[in-house]
Amino acid sequence: MPLIQARAPLSKVLIMKTKHKGFTLIEVLVALAVLSLGLLGIAALQTRGQQFTQESYFVTQATVLANQIMDRIRLNANYANTSSFTYAVSPLPTSASSCATAACSNENTRNYDLFIWGEALKANLPNGTGTITGTTVNNRVRYTITIIWSPTDFMRDDPDTEDAVRTRTWVLDL
Repeated sequence: MPLIQARAPLSKVLIMKTKHKGFTLIEVLVALAVLSLGLLGIAALQTRGQQFTQESYFVTQATVLANQIMDRIRLNANYANTSSFTYAVSPLPTSASSCATAACSNENTRNYDLFIWGEALKANLPNGTGTITGTTVNNRVRYTITIIWSPTDFMRDDPDTEDAVRTRTWVLDL
């Protein structure tokens, strides 16, 4: 008796031959949508990172400029350490004779120091300005140095508001 091999039913053969290989168009579109959302998130992170870097740069510049004027006040301490608060001048001088090449009086040195400082504020900070106020605390002269700047629209959290002014304050006791 010959052996007869049983064949699979025709419906199973058709099903096995119609199995899909590869990806469907919908799967590809979903994968592209997920990928594009991820790339948009990375781009947003990069933009915020640049904003924070720029902001920290301006804070660093303000700190350096505050330290510079405090050093200049300390160098002219005999003139600055009076109850008339000689460095507390507002507005800052817009011009001064150069004390870099010639000897100056204490007052001319103060005007030169404040002029150089004001120009450095304008050059290094967007809309940079500064004020110096003087008070007496425990028979000591205290200068309060305040630096103010406005970040660009790119750096503001909400460009439509005007409250994006940055202020930093330092205190110097002589």
